[in-house]
Amino acid sequence: MMKKGMLTRIAAILLAVWSVPLLYLISRYSYNLFHSLADGLSIVIAACAFVVVWNSRRNVDNHYFTYLGISLLFFAFLDLIHMLGNKNMGVFPGYGNLGPTFYIAGRYVLSLSLLIAPFFINRRLNAFLMFVSYSLATLLILLSVFYWKVFPACIIEGVGLTPFKIVSDYVICVILLVAAGLLFVNRQSFDPRVLRVLIFSIILSIATGLMFTLYTDPFGVTNMIGHLFQIASFYLIYVAVIETSITKPQEILFRKLKQHEEKLIDNVLQLDRANAVLQQEIAERKQAEKALHESD
Repeated sequence: MMKKGMLTRIAAILLAVWSVPLLYLISRYSYNLFHSLADGLSIVIAACAFVVVWNSRRNVDNHYFTYLGISLLFFAFLDLIHMLGNKNMGVFPGYGNLGPTFYIAGRYVLSLSLLIAPFFINRRLNAFLMFVSYSLATLLILLSVFYWKVFPACIIEGVGLTPFKIVSDYVICVILLVAAGLLFVNRQSFDPRVLRVLIFSIILSIATGLMFTLYTDPFGVTNMIGHLFQIASFYLIYVAVIETSITKPQEILFRKLKQHEEKLIDNVLQLDRANAVLQQEIAERKQAEKALHESD
């Protein structure tokens, strides 16, 4: 009989095999629909990862995942604005194409979070303080775009992507590469499978950034592949979070309970043996006292 973990992996592979051609067909029918679905999936996965981490943060010793999970909520919010800010959506009239702007903002938040998170592997993290800090940072991003209008342009109508956007994509890729290196340096603090999943997720995120620097047609295949890489990257982060925040703590808990049970049984056996020895000593003592009494 197949193990539950194996069945889960097979189901995930089958889902991926069917999802890719389905999303491709959707992109041929309506790129706006594909873009919304692709970003929507990333947003949902990131938000779910946050919910899992936030509710299990007291049971996880490795605060890397707590830091990463909280940051994913704010990435999800910025990615939502990125999705709605696409000029074809018509949600923010008068602001031009906000899609690339919030894409870059979200990518900076994600990459810097992956870079900082390793420093909390063995350090305590004040989750509330981090939540407040990221809320303020997100507010500053929103103000810089909508109110102060000082956030550098990422796309110019009729011209294309700006140097800031292109350079930012490469800078973010470098940040992600360093983040992967820090993970590898601290590999002893992670389960080997979780470590592989996290590093592969970062590699896919780097590939996502490269795809988005190469495309010339926003409705082209390169852009579509970039979105598929992004979905896969977030799915792997979610797998790592689930493995660390739910599966592993349960395994550790059951292992500790089993060890406690075995120790309790061993203590009972030792007590029985000690009691038997004591009973024997009492019997021998009574016999000796009786013999002594009879000799008198």
